[in-house]
Amino acid sequence: MDGGPWLMARLFEENVPGAWTRWSLGWEAEPGRHEIKVRATDEAGNAQPDTVGWNGLGYLYDGVVGHPVEVL
Repeated sequence: MDGGPWLMARLFEENVPGAWTRWSLGWEAEPGRHEIKVRATDEAGNAQPDTVGWNGLGYLYDGVVGHPVEVL
């Protein structure tokens, strides 16, 4: 959250390789604008890259993307 340290989320389903998984994380959100980033890490400790090289068509893009949120 907002460039802070990575936190461990709780997964709702079994973690299936190559599949999306729903997750949750408790957050005491203060009013204002924030940026949430989420990344996947496998059981060997390999994490999704923070940045990736240019990919003109965008296929198989696996970089971490920030999502802006506003708490009222």
